[in-house]
Amino acid sequence: MPRRRVGTRLGLRPLIFRINAMAPPWTAAEAASESVSKKQIITYLQENADDAFLSSNKLTGQPNSIVKRITKDVLVDAYTKFTGGS
Repeated sequence: MPRRRVGTRLGLRPLIFRINAMAPPWTAAEAASESVSKKQIITYLQENADDAFLSSNKLTGQPNSIVKRITKDVLVDAYTKFTGGS
């Protein structure tokens, strides 16, 4: 009987993703601080939020172009909405 490979498509990777999706990487205060860049917030939201959320918050497109047109306050507000205010 062949051994099942752990850590592949059906292994640990999806479980790790689900755990990371539940716990946001920063609090709202940390996201607003200078230690978290606008690009980091954009990348997190683009990887985890659905297209409707990104469209309604004008976060679709290349992160470098979004950084130029969206302020940090707007990004923190979107991040707070997405994470449920943590």
